[in-house]
Amino acid sequence: MSRIRVVSPLEISDDISSAYYKEEQSGVSTGFIGLDRHYTVMPGQLTIVTGVPSHGKSEFVDALCVNLAMNEGWRFLIFSPENYPIVTHAKKLMRKFIGKPYGKMYNGTMTLEESREAFRFIETSFLFVSPGDELITVDDLIDTAKKEDIDGLIIDPWNELDHRRPQGMSETEYISLSLGQLRTASRHLDIHTWLVAHPKKPDPGRTYRASPPSLYDVSGSAHWYNKADNGITVHRPDVIDGAETHIHITKVRFRNIGKPTGEEPIRLNYNIASGRYKE
Repeated sequence: MSRIRVVSPLEISDDISSAYYKEEQSGVSTGFIGLDRHYTVMPGQLTIVTGVPSHGKSEFVDALCVNLAMNEGWRFLIFSPENYPIVTHAKKLMRKFIGKPYGKMYNGTMTLEESREAFRFIETSFLFVSPGDELITVDDLIDTAKKEDIDGLIIDPWNELDHRRPQGMSETEYISLSLGQLRTASRHLDIHTWLVAHPKKPDPGRTYRASPPSLYDVSGSAHWYNKADNGITVHRPDVIDGAETHIHITKVRFRNIGKPTGEEPIRLNYNIASGRYKE
């Protein structure tokens, strides 16, 4: 039996007719008013995030997750070996929720009662994929996502997955297939997937400090741009200070979700103590 179902416009004529009178809905708010003008979060989509290492990609994605969990009740499955051990990642999410450091050794730390409140929050809102003895594949994450009641999937970063591919398959073909699988799974499960991918080493004569990387700068294939519903670059122009973070929206597939930022990025200030971003 064929897995393909052919749909006639007549079958969906009522939906097409009703769409005439309906305004296209944007996605869910990111929790940042300025960012919402360019990027909102719609279930069933794939967002790829890139940026120079240590410029705050993981911190930014975590901040989005905490905002969505707090404001919309979203629940997430997180694969993030770079934040291992999991207790370290849990503490970072608790810190963002309360807005204070976690632990008795810090000045201005959250109280014991606040820490309990923060634990209740992450216990409700987050699940973590624990690294085992074997590397994890894209298929493993999709299969796990199917079994859990989640609204969002975080893959941070791409290079920590097992990318062994069948003999004869090129890297470009593999990336196209994998991103296609993630996008299809996101639509089928009605979840939003964020995938963090590092850029390759810049070409001679170019520095990412002056010219932030885009999805075309991610190693392996132009499919990073082609397959993404949305593309984000997280960039800190002053790596010494590191307080101001620029968010470049480099691709938005559907106009009801947002629009690219162009030359003027969204500017957020990062607070090291609280782990929060502020416009």
